[in-house]
Amino acid sequence: MSGGRAAALRGWWRALAPRERRALAAGAGTLLGLALLAGWLELRDARMRAVAELRAQEALAAWIERAAGEARRLRSAGRARPAPVPAGPAEAMARVEAAARAAGVAGRIRAMRPAGGRALEVRVEDAPYGRLLRWLARLPADGLAVRRLALARRAAGRVDGTVLLAYGPPG
Repeated sequence: MSGGRAAALRGWWRALAPRERRALAAGAGTLLGLALLAGWLELRDARMRAVAELRAQEALAAWIERAAGEARRLRSAGRARPAPVPAGPAEAMARVEAAARAAGVAGRIRAMRPAGGRALEVRVEDAPYGRLLRWLARLPADGLAVRRLALARRAAGRVDGTVLLAYGPPG
């Protein structure tokens, strides 16, 4: 504040009656208190949202651990003989679609295309995570192997992603 303005403000303050000064000071204090309360309430709400998100993430992590254990158990059970290998991309795509229907994710497949060699690239959107894992776990029984998986969380328990599937021997 410039010197002239500060002096004018001090003069104005001194010209007020004591009762007016108290009323203005009380109003200013009340406004400051309300601003502090609003800030505290916003911080409290943000903390509550963060705690809820953390709990949801912890629940998802626990579910993933259980699903991983189930996948390990299923993998160790294995098959006595290897699954027949799809003859080509059309047969591989048909097997992918059949497995997706069985797992309840067929309607979530948005694109499927040959990806060179003996591989397919499958894009899924808004898929239920548990059903997607069941689908992926079933694919080896159909002669398909997951080579690359990229998932992004869309909402609680739902994901978008891309899966690279290989069929037949490498090379």
